[in-house]
Amino acid sequence: MTTQEFIIEINKVMIKSLDDFITLERIDKLTDLLRMNSDGYLTEE
Repeated sequence: MTTQEFIIEINKVMIKSLDDFITLERIDKLTDLLRMNSDGYLTEE
């Protein structure tokens, strides 16, 4: 799964829970971290 695909999936979740802005902010920060991933793919620790 590419980072772009992951972000699309997260956006689907965000649309379903727009009332929880704290979660949205956390997802935003997660998205920013993923964008910094040099190869563009999710990596597991």
